[in-house]
Amino acid sequence: MIRLLPTVCLWFTSLVIVSGAEKSPCKFQEFSESDQLRLRAGETVVWSQSLRPREPKKVSVLSAILLAVPLKDAWAVVDDKEGACEYISDLEKCRIIEKNGNEELVEQTTRPPGAPRSFTYTLRHEATFPTRMDFRRESGDLRDIEGSWVFDEVDGGTKTLLIYALHIDAGMLVPQRLIRRSQEKQLPVVLIAIRDHLAVQKSQGICCQPPESVPQGGAVAVPSAPLP
Repeated sequence: MIRLLPTVCLWFTSLVIVSGAEKSPCKFQEFSESDQLRLRAGETVVWSQSLRPREPKKVSVLSAILLAVPLKDAWAVVDDKEGACEYISDLEKCRIIEKNGNEELVEQTTRPPGAPRSFTYTLRHEATFPTRMDFRRESGDLRDIEGSWVFDEVDGGTKTLLIYALHIDAGMLVPQRLIRRSQEKQLPVVLIAIRDHLAVQKSQGICCQPPESVPQGGAVAVPSAPLP
C-alpha cells in the first residue's frame, strides 16, 4: 500500500542536510499502529518524500518490510551484492571493483521493467553495522543515484525491520514522475525477493538462528559492507 507516513525520525545524515531536514520513520515503533499491523501481516509499506530540504524536487521513494529473521542474517543477505543477481530480477550483473574497510566500489548493470535497455554504473557503498548501509553513484549511466538500507531489531531481535530508500535521476531520458511510479512498484518487489531468499536459506539451515541460540562467547561474523 502506498502511503505518506508521518514525519517522526531524523533521516540518514548522509542523505540530508541535518539542519532543518525532513524526518521519516526509521524504527518499527515509529510507524503508525495501522502500518505496524500491515508489516506484521507480511505487507510492504511505501512512501515518498524529499530527503533534502534545499532540493524539494529531489524525491526519494522508500519502502519497508518486516523480516522474520535476526538482524545479522538480514544484513548478510543485503550485504552480498554479487549474490543478489540470483534472486533480484532487475539486476543483471554486479561485481565488487575495490574494497577498503567498510567501503566498497561496485559496478552493476540493471534493467528496470519496461526500460528500452540496460544501465551500467558504479556505486560507492558505505556500511555502518548494525544500523545502515548507504550508497551513491560515482560514474556510468544515469545522472544521479543515491540511497540507503536501514535496519532495526524487532521483537527482541527475532525479527528485523528493513527500509530501502532510493533516488534515481535518469537525466533527460525518463521523467522523474515515471521513475518514482516505477520505484513505488519495484522497491517492494526487491524487499519481497530478499524475504523469500531468506526463507530459502532458513529452510536449508543456512541462516536465521534466534539470538539466544548463538554460542556463548562466540562472535557472530558479519560482513562489513552493503548491496545495490
